[in-house]
Amino acid sequence: VTIKWPNDVLIKGQKACGILLESGGGAADMWIAAGIGMNLRSAPDLPGYPVTRLLAHIDPAHLTGPEPLYTGPQSVLAILAERFEHWRDVYQKDGFAPIRRAWLARAAGIGRPVTVRLPQREFNGIAESLDESGGLCVRKSDGLLEIIHAGDVFPL
Repeated sequence: VTIKWPNDVLIKGQKACGILLESGGGAADMWIAAGIGMNLRSAPDLPGYPVTRLLAHIDPAHLTGPEPLYTGPQSVLAILAERFEHWRDVYQKDGFAPIRRAWLARAAGIGRPVTVRLPQREFNGIAESLDESGGLCVRKSDGLLEIIHAGDVFPL
């Protein structure tokens, strides 16, 4: 399982989950909302983009018996809620640095060529890292480093 910046979870290089974040407010009343979509039993057809479903990667022998790995969407939601709470606690206690390290350990495409699509422009470069605020560091062909905080990034 790997993570493709900024919001895709991949299983064997295929999208199995997408995450959308919204935030607003000021320093005193900031809020954030997370929307998470998972392909559990089926996966949409996305032309030009490989997708998968979670159940395609679980041995059928582990889906039955006294302690199955998957008993329905509720079991997945319970695990997701527990892990979300864990990382929220890490963030509140230690800030973004440990999350950045964990993300980089699972990052798909770091060190590889990418196309970055922004609302007003598109460019190619090498995805180098994740900065201290979560932006993707992309080295462009002219040697300049650009930090991307929102946009679409695709492997070349």
